[in-house]
This record gives sequence, structure tokens and C-alpha cells, in this order.
Amino acid sequence: MRTTASLTAAALALFAAACALPGATGSTPLDASEAINPATEPVRVSFSIDDSHAASAEIPVEGGTLTATGADGTRFTLTVPAGALLEPTTITMTPIASMDGLPTSGGLAAAVEFQPEGLTFYEIATLTIDMAESVPLEQQIPIGVSGAENNLELAFADVQSGSFRVQLLHFSSAGVARGLLADLEPVRQRLGGDVEARLKSIAAREVAFVRQRQLSGDTEANLTPQFIDWYVQTFRENVLNPRLDAAEESCAAGRLALLTYVEFQRSLQLLGAPQALEGMSQLVLDLIPTIARQCITEEYEICRDDHVIHRMLPAILEIERQLQLLGMGAAIDQVMSEARELAAKCLRFELVFESSVTVQSPFGGESRSEVEARVQITFVPDSAGLGVLRGEAPLNNNAYDPGDFPGCTITGVPGGGTFTVGSLSWDASMHDPTNELGTLNDIHLRYSPGETTESDNMNCPTGAGHTESPLWSPTYGGMHADEMPEDFSSAEGLGFGGVEEFLAIGWEILGGDIYATREWTHSQSGSAGRAGSAQEEGRFVLFHHPQ
Repeated sequence: MRTTASLTAAALALFAAACALPGATGSTPLDASEAINPATEPVRVSFSIDDSHAASAEIPVEGGTLTATGADGTRFTLTVPAGALLEPTTITMTPIASMDGLPTSGGLAAAVEFQPEGLTFYEIATLTIDMAESVPLEQQIPIGVSGAENNLELAFADVQSGSFRVQLLHFSSAGVARGLLADLEPVRQRLGGDVEARLKSIAAREVAFVRQRQLSGDTEANLTPQFIDWYVQTFRENVLNPRLDAAEESCAAGRLALLTYVEFQRSLQLLGAPQALEGMSQLVLDLIPTIARQCITEEYEICRDDHVIHRMLPAILEIERQLQLLGMGAAIDQVMSEARELAAKCLRFELVFESSVTVQSPFGGESRSEVEARVQITFVPDSAGLGVLRGEAPLNNNAYDPGDFPGCTITGVPGGGTFTVGSLSWDASMHDPTNELGTLNDIHLRYSPGETTESDNMNCPTGAGHTESPLWSPTYGGMHADEMPEDFSSAEGLGFGGVEEFLAIGWEILGGDIYATREWTHSQSGSAGRAGSAQEEGRFVLFHHPQ
């Protein structure tokens, strides 16, 4: 376990004297003895939401905005800057209709609920609230509500040009309460569900107090260096250092340590003291390769042992994105190379494809062709991106019966082709509240089945001959025409040379060695190049064979 630097004797003395430290203006005594006690009971509220005024949008990693308007006309605008998200994320913002349990004299002014709960921002996001009903500046209290038990906390906020702006480090419900900061004095140390949230609430209170004084004309109001020093030392001692010490124990512990460090950085930025973490950055950066290896190894083991295939690639992408946001460069290349090797070992599949077509002849007989393919699908790393799952194998024409032709003898000659998997991917719910590992909803298989080359040797009274007579390919293509993806011409760069490409979805997910299956039966009253009715039936079986 890595040992973080201990506090100096002076810092320990400073911490011991916490109850006597001055607050923002040097006049408010600051006591955090309850806040740093994990057993302290938090303040909890209850609220109801107004679903009819909810708004949702997918926010890309380049950033974006989302706006919702409450029933009373209050306008909420969420602004997510570039670099705040690891991946495109669908965000929902729902106005809160009412809130009970607030320890403020005026109750709720305006607030919204955010989903997904707990989402962390790597850059500060802003919720701008343009309230329908004016609330005096000295009565505006920035609040947040987080966790399953609806723990009340204070939020960092700013007021400019009449708008109230809550500065978000992660997702909780956020908004404005009416009242005075003095209303919160009896519960000040219990705002927040854990020690981290309580210390941030104390810091947010000081920021709000300073801002109110500044807006009232006090140009001298500012956070004191003593308060910032106290906050840094108290947070490091009680939150950050213990999490860094435990970072190598598991992927979850490592992720928590990194997210804690990122949010701590952002809170110091909001306090106007980003330099207060000097000396900590290298300590954290040194831990990252170990944390990354731990996370990727755990994901590999879950993939290999439990056939949870949908988490590994997102985990690699998340780590790469985190490293970019933390300013890591070539130092992590070796870890990412190892991650791709583990992905290649786990994401190994075999696809079995079987299909048969039967075409009724106008002469009363029928023609039949049967094919099968067994395709090894492997993970192919990609220099421009993460990689793709693909493969190809012979499409074997195992049986071909051309049927009868009056007065002639016909012998069928089977002819196969090449079955190509352009990409294997899936639709997964990574934040499924019913399954902590997430849920894979469906398989997306892009493939070209290939073109069979059946032919006929015909011996008739008028003579003999050999005729190219493909049966399976045109019949299959006609039966599955509605499965051609709209963007098949681009084919994700696969270049099938004009051979039709299909997208197979709607699988039954089994989740074991036999991972998924898909079966079908199609019929129609005609077929490409043939008279009479036709039927095609087949199946896919997808096996997961990790190493």
C-alpha cells in the first residue's frame, strides 16, 4: 500500500485547533468535529418532481446545454463544458415541485433533479436558474440533494446579472432555498451524507457568505488564508489521504481515489486556491498506472469467468479518457497496450451460422440449398481507435438439390462463398440500477453472408449442359432485405465489394459459453430469379470462448 505524506507538526496543531479557526471574514468560529465524525446523522429531505416539465438530451464530450422550464416559469439551464464527460451521456433534468424538511425559514425557491445520479464532472458544470419569483440576494441559499436517502448539502454557487448559478462537481439534485445562512447554523456540520460532502458543504457556506457580503458592497470580504489552509488539511487528512492509501486495494477503491482528487481540485478552484494542492499531483499521477492495471485486470476476470463482455472496452476507454483529462501522455502507453492484449484474450467468439432455402418449382417439385459457416471473431486493435471485433470463414454449401425438370436429369453442384463478420457489438445499459455490472440488451452483428455459386449439370433429350444457378444467395437476400442497415454502403469501412451487408439484431441473450442465439423462418410467394413460393429458415449461435 502506498503511504501518503503525513501532516507536519504545524499542520497537526492547526487541525487540533479547528474549533477555534476563523471563518471567511475572520469573525465566524469554525467547528468541524461533527462533520468529520462518520456517525453523525445527516440532514435529510423529501421531494416530489414534475415529470411533465422534464427535459433530456445526449451531451457529447465536446460539451453542450440542456434547458427545462418549471410550471411556474422558472428556467433551468445546464451548461456542460468540453472535457467534463468521459463519454456521450444522456442527461435528464426534472423540475422539483416541492421539498419538505429544509432547515430554512423560506423553504424551497427552485430546484431540479438530475439523472444519472452520481455522474462526476471532470470540469465544472453550471446550472443557471432564472427564477420566476425574485428572491433577495441575502436569502438565496444554494443546495443539493444526493444519495438514495436524499441527504441535504450546500452547493457552490455564484450570482451574476440577476441569475443564480450553481457550480456542479457531480450530479445531485440542485437549486435554491429561501432563508438566511444563519438558519443553517444548528445543522451546519450535518449537511452532507458523508465526511467529504460535509466538508464541501462547509466550504460552500463560506463561499456563499463571502459572495453575499461582496454583493452588499463589502469590498474587503474574502476567504481568509487560514480557512483555506484548514480546509485543505482537514480534507486531506479525513478524506483524500485515506482513499489514496487504499487506492491499490481494488479497482473501485482506485477509481474513488481518483474521483476524490479530481473533485477536490475543482473545489479548490471554486475557492480560488488551485495552488493549494501543489505537491499532491505527482503522488496521484504515480498511482494511476497501478490503478489502471488493477481495473483492467478486474474487468478481464469478470469477462473471462462470468461472460460479462460489455464492460471491458468501455473500461479501457474510460481510463484513456481519464488519463487525457489528467494530462497523462506516453507514460501510460504500456498500460494501455496491456489492456488491449487482455481485451483480445477475453473478447473471442465463435459464430455458427446455418440456413436452408426451399423454392417450389412451377412444375411441382422443389429446389433446396443448405449452407453453414463457423466464424472465429476476434478483437482487432486499431491505431485510430480502440478496435473492432471481426472475422471471416468459408460459407459451406453442404447440400444442393436443384429439383426436377420434366424430361431431363439434373445433378446439382454445390458452391460456397465467404461469410464475413464486419463488426460485432452490443447495446448495453451500463448504469442499470438492478444490476451493478450493467446489462447487455442486444447484439448488433454486421455481416455479409457471401454469395453461393450453385450450378446444374443438365442432361435432356435435346442435349446436355452446365448452368450457373445460384439459389441460396438471391433467396436469402430477398428474405432479409429489411435487415440491410441504412448506412450499409459505408459498412464501417469494411469494403465488401458490393456484396450485400446485413444487420442482425433481436437476439436471445443467454450469457454463458453459448452466449446468444437468434432463429428465424421466412417465406414469400416468389424468390429472386425463381418462380413459385420460397421458404428460408436459419439460426445464429454465438459462443464466447475467452482465453
